[in-house]
Amino acid sequence: MAKSVGFKINALLISTVAVVALVFLVFLLFRTNSIVKFSDRELEKSAKQQISEIAQNVYHLAATANDLSKKMLMVSLNTSREVIARYGSLSIQGVQRWTAINQFSNESIEIDVPNINFGGTVLPKVTSFDVKVPIVDEITRLTGATSTIFVKMNQNGDMLRVATTVKK
Repeated sequence: MAKSVGFKINALLISTVAVVALVFLVFLLFRTNSIVKFSDRELEKSAKQQISEIAQNVYHLAATANDLSKKMLMVSLNTSREVIARYGSLSIQGVQRWTAINQFSNESIEIDVPNINFGGTVLPKVTSFDVKVPIVDEITRLTGATSTIFVKMNQNGDMLRVATTVKK
């Protein structure tokens, strides 16, 4: 059986179109793959650059906050020195009986600690925040910072907070 010329031409035409389509599809597949790889590389590079910029901004923000904190600390310390100097020289006069509470174990003990005197003003024994203590309350009022006076209570160097604006 002889195939007709029309059939052969159609078959040749279909084969040619199929080969061209197959070549085009293979080309398209490789091209799409290279575009995806290129996009992935560019996105990764862009993400790394943005992360680097964010990290630098966070670092600069932290450095600025640190500088500001140092300046505020110096203002508070200098103000504290001025307030203390205004009250006069520090001296120790006698002792007072205190109930000292260990902040970690909540154990309480009775102890005698020195009375602190600033230029004739003895720091009162305070057990309530309703009672104002001249030096620490003035420092907090002027600086906004908390203020505490500690007294060494034994040879181990344990300290007792005798005046403070720290509420917790």
